[in-house]
Amino acid sequence: MRTFAGVFGMVMAMQSPALAAAPAELRSPQALHALMVLPQSSDSPARIVAMDQRRGYYEGWTQHWRKGAGYRIGDVSLIEGFASRVETEWLTRSAAAQEHIHPHGHEARRPQARESLWLHRGDTALTLVVQSQQAQRLGLMPLWGISAGRPELQHGRQSLWLVRLPEQTDQRVPTVVAISANRPLHWIAAARAELPTNLQQAARSQHVAMTREPQNELQLHLVFDRDAEAALRRARDLAAQDIPAVLQQAAWRDLSKGWLWTPDRAFNRALLWAQWSALGFHVDEFGPGIWAGLPWFRDNWGRDTFIALPGTLLTSGQFDAAQQVIDAFVARQRTGDPQDPDDGRIPNRVAANTETLYNTVDGTPWMILAAWRLAQHSGRWDRLQTLRPMMARYVDGAQRHHLDAAGLLTHDDADTWMDARIEGRDAWSPRGNRAVEVQALWYAALQIAARTEQHAGDLTRAARYIDLAARLRAAFRGKFWNGRQLADRIDADDVADFRWRPNALLAVSLQAEDLGLATLLSAAEQARVAADTLRHLAYPWGLASLDPEHPDFHPRHVNEAFHHKDAAYHNGTVWLWNSGFAVSVLSRLGALDEAAKLMRGLAQQVLLLDPPGTLSELVDAWPDSHGLVRPSGTFSQSWSVAEFTRAAFADVLGFQPQLLTDALLFRPALPEQWQTIDANLPIGARGALRVALQRRDGGQFWRFQATQHWASPLRLRLELLDASGARQRLQVLWHGQPLQVDWAAGVAKVNAEQWPVERVQESQRSAFGDTQWLAPPHYQDGLHPVTRGENVLRNRILGEH
Repeated sequence: MRTFAGVFGMVMAMQSPALAAAPAELRSPQALHALMVLPQSSDSPARIVAMDQRRGYYEGWTQHWRKGAGYRIGDVSLIEGFASRVETEWLTRSAAAQEHIHPHGHEARRPQARESLWLHRGDTALTLVVQSQQAQRLGLMPLWGISAGRPELQHGRQSLWLVRLPEQTDQRVPTVVAISANRPLHWIAAARAELPTNLQQAARSQHVAMTREPQNELQLHLVFDRDAEAALRRARDLAAQDIPAVLQQAAWRDLSKGWLWTPDRAFNRALLWAQWSALGFHVDEFGPGIWAGLPWFRDNWGRDTFIALPGTLLTSGQFDAAQQVIDAFVARQRTGDPQDPDDGRIPNRVAANTETLYNTVDGTPWMILAAWRLAQHSGRWDRLQTLRPMMARYVDGAQRHHLDAAGLLTHDDADTWMDARIEGRDAWSPRGNRAVEVQALWYAALQIAARTEQHAGDLTRAARYIDLAARLRAAFRGKFWNGRQLADRIDADDVADFRWRPNALLAVSLQAEDLGLATLLSAAEQARVAADTLRHLAYPWGLASLDPEHPDFHPRHVNEAFHHKDAAYHNGTVWLWNSGFAVSVLSRLGALDEAAKLMRGLAQQVLLLDPPGTLSELVDAWPDSHGLVRPSGTFSQSWSVAEFTRAAFADVLGFQPQLLTDALLFRPALPEQWQTIDANLPIGARGALRVALQRRDGGQFWRFQATQHWASPLRLRLELLDASGARQRLQVLWHGQPLQVDWAAGVAKVNAEQWPVERVQESQRSAFGDTQWLAPPHYQDGLHPVTRGENVLRNRILGEH
């Protein structure tokens, strides 16, 4: 039997069979590694990127012994590459039959031998490997990036060597390298004349580690530190392990906590790589944080960190790590002087040897929103409660210094994510003094603060926050929404700026129903904003940051013949992280084809563009003269990969836990081509949730199972699109036991028993019916006004001032 409360029921009858094991490719470290290996063409070199999650990263290139930054900590390249030898023959990298990029580095293969580099995660160490089918004397030569001494055998310590590096002014940079191996070896000096020409140019040290006897494998471990004894201890421990196997096991452990498996093998591989790349940015260099990008954004930026946090740490189930990142920024909140305009803000950037800056209007609300999402994933009201003083200081500071008479949040022209300035002064993309997404973030932060105070029992303070939010909503609708279009900003003269940028879509994405108050726009209004934004900005590879019809639009980011790259930074150039929030809106509104197109474009970029296995910061708006899409900016960007990952789980699969109210929401927006899915989803102290779907004969057959039985049930809410595009909600009280939900011909069944549903959203398909994506021309000089003269935008901006 069952009991109802409206359309809500508890499963009391038979149970569904348990779900099968994970897909074969995810069941073992070896299988996962084999799936993620990315074979590279011999036609052109490919960039190799790996991160150690401490303070360093590796950049190399296939077909080269030495190219790129190598293993870099701070501003010092410690190792630029390596070379391998079998007997007296050097293994020329460009002659390799195959080269593969793998999660920790790369491997070059020949018929009789192979060589590989493995950058460790969680340690400043790397392992070099050479293997031979026949037992032979094997050699490895590190190619040092700085002056390095001869390896010194440590007395009384078998097979341990120490290399001393020059002291650096940057105290993060190691001064010693401890070296160990899995086979007995000795070091020989290779005469320069005996080295291939490329190694003569690259080598700073010409000492080669050679096995004493013929072997099939040599693993050489290099541990970097400033403490010789600590480095030697770690090197000794590494020598007793099969490091490639250990690192594969660690990667499998990190990636098996949260995964999504679809019929599209390329998408699966791209998503796993995006998850892996995102996790690599989670570091502990300036306290727990998330680097923004490689190679030049290796700092903890407040805004970037909290946009990236859900797709980096929540989808992977690393909730304690997420809390540590939040706590580290809370500890740096600006306090002490109520008259300081930055009072209550978290830092814009935390970096080494640099003053901590607070010049960001949106970093703090992004952090509050990330803390809310973490709490919804973990169910930890107690952790959210500890942030009450932080939220109070933030709201008080904003109200004291930055609210206008209508309750909108004000800021300078370059204090949003579009923050580029001309020589540190005038904004390239002025968005003062009230940007649309800033108001949506302020609205979300006020609701979260109110919900937190309500739970704590401070109804007076909660009422104050709700009043501020209500004032903001009224002003927002009056000033930003004209009934047809959402303004990008309201300027200091109170004039609405209706130029097309992606920020209106970002504002729409922030209107989550679980925050408590009415959304800023209705579903129909949101659909109009989304569809019109696509018509003006959407390419298959992402959203232009400015309407191509606008005279300030720049079709190419780096175009030195015409302008500084920052002129194009937010004036046309595609930012890949924007695709994430676009997918959020499109999925919520049931625009499946449009969402799938953006996700497909991101997946292809992960696998095919430079560098393989990650996403760049930017892409040129227009393809080059040959029709090729060109990445730009940092070659690997945290929020790009994190937003792709978050969107896959939260929007395409539709997994949006609401554990603060004991609920699990699934609002899937799956491509029609996907007939099956399988997923493993971490849900805090309640363990993990397995979800599987099969589509057949026009029906959907969902199966759910938790890894443990829950004494207190959760409300499972499944919101499915019907044939018209409307969303229908089914609700079940669920203790985690195997559960099957069938949806066919408008009829829902739970464990074979018919179940009631309710319509929760009308179809919005008509808004997207005639949506046409942009088809840009191949780039040519002179096709756009900014390429018909030198520094066109700069001269106009400076002329106006």
